[in-house]
Amino acid sequence: MRLWSRVRSLALIAVFASAGCTDAPNERAPHAGTDVVIVLIDTLRPDHLGFYGHERETAPFLAERALNAALFDRAYSTSSWTAPATASLFTGLYPKRHGVVAGFFVEDNKPGKNSMPVSLEMSLSRLPATIPGIASLLGEAGYRTYGIATNTHISPELGFDSGFDRFAYLRKATVEEVGATLREWAPGMLASPDPTFLYLHLNDVHGPYKRHAPWYQKKGDLLRDEISAYDSGISYLDAGLQKIATELDWNDDTLFVVVSDHGEEFREHGGIHHRGGLHQELTRVLLMISGPGIKAQRITTDVSLIDVLPTTLELAGIDLPLGRDGVSLVPLLAGDPPSTDFTDRVLFAHRLEKAKRFGDETWAAIRGRWKLIDGVKGTELFDLDNDFFEQTDRLAQQPKEAGALRSRLFDFENQRHELDEDTTVPIAIDSEMRQHLEELGYVDDGGGEKANSSPESD
Repeated sequence: MRLWSRVRSLALIAVFASAGCTDAPNERAPHAGTDVVIVLIDTLRPDHLGFYGHERETAPFLAERALNAALFDRAYSTSSWTAPATASLFTGLYPKRHGVVAGFFVEDNKPGKNSMPVSLEMSLSRLPATIPGIASLLGEAGYRTYGIATNTHISPELGFDSGFDRFAYLRKATVEEVGATLREWAPGMLASPDPTFLYLHLNDVHGPYKRHAPWYQKKGDLLRDEISAYDSGISYLDAGLQKIATELDWNDDTLFVVVSDHGEEFREHGGIHHRGGLHQELTRVLLMISGPGIKAQRITTDVSLIDVLPTTLELAGIDLPLGRDGVSLVPLLAGDPPSTDFTDRVLFAHRLEKAKRFGDETWAAIRGRWKLIDGVKGTELFDLDNDFFEQTDRLAQQPKEAGALRSRLFDFENQRHELDEDTTVPIAIDSEMRQHLEELGYVDDGGGEKANSSPESD
């Protein structure tokens, strides 16, 4: 029985209006099914939220929503940069299966100081057209589908608009600018006789960090000041998201999923931002789910971004296509104790470390207490129960645990992951786009360490 699909009663939903408008709100058309909203906050590490243990509450709106939500304490990304992680959320597949693994590949011949390069080539991986994603699957089930993305990688050229009735790629847009676009869309969304799906990909937390008043407080050293700026971006986004939620009336009848794609490093393992690696500060993500029938609770079971698709589909009363890697989290949302399907499960993450060295890969395997990282820096084992942020390598002390995880990782790596289509897409770079990439740190000219300087640091 599809407990999550039902006819909603007529409800008053506020119309998006320009500032100062006092028109009466429109009525939301009655419709079957549950409206679905997924908000992805790019680069948000959950331990910088007060309700995940931060020293102060940086996101009071999300904290309030969390009081009536299922909150996952051990949710993991499938990578540590945007494109493969978001593709996993869209498809329920690990990166090697959806094919989005190669990030920016920049070749800059640097003809001279203060001049543009003669050639600049960028090659990225595109979502395969043969794998229906979340928008396509919801659309086939009768949903009207809307999406807005502000990150460079989540663009139509890379296939992330597939299945959306309406999709806007707003490069460099703030959450306030996203809200303005939604105001234009609102009348059609609110009048729809069909349930709606809305995906928002917000980039305000991503570097280069802006100093948002009144939340930013200048600090005495560079690292602490960067963290203060990062936290102010969270607060700025949270305030903007609260306004959108109020104007669209995301109420208790809306299935509301808030997630991040990856985290951010602040020297925990010697690096800055998210240039490489798969440590906890990069791969642990926010996952919060609320909606009709979902019990408010904290869940400590290991889950992954690949689980968002099957969970969303089941809650919307839609069958999951065969062959996806993710599993539905509905049993956990119902408060059931985790079955062996969860407790015996190994989660994986993958990253190509440098775009100019495509052979350099790092893998992670997580099973409960133990996490194995195997890559360009060697092999490490961490005890997450006693060392959650991975400061002490336990490889030498726990060879049995390391061997078991390495065996599972070896089996996973040697499964057939290859796609039947070439997903590589060449992207032309003009001067405006190059400047934007340099601001984000996506162009590496070999000039030394800079903030967000990895070719794949998105």
